[in-house]
Amino acid sequence: MSVFLPARGVVVYFDHMAGPMTIKARAVMEKLFVIAVERGASDVHLVVGKPPLLRIDGLLMPVEGAKTVTAEGVEELVFSL
Repeated sequence: MSVFLPARGVVVYFDHMAGPMTIKARAVMEKLFVIAVERGASDVHLVVGKPPLLRIDGLLMPVEGAKTVTAEGVEELVFSL
């Protein structure tokens, strides 16, 4: 089952195996993908100790307003997909 949250522009997926952190992480990843498409990015990079980065015209640019990502955060985000 999925729910689209138009105010946030994300789709949140619910399944019986996903816990609350996985659902939140998946929503964050969906939002990152929306931002990447809007900005014309070819890649999304998750690097420990840095905010999420977008490759735009060959340059890595931080996502505005994003916090730095921890090792646990990167793992949670990646495994939420």
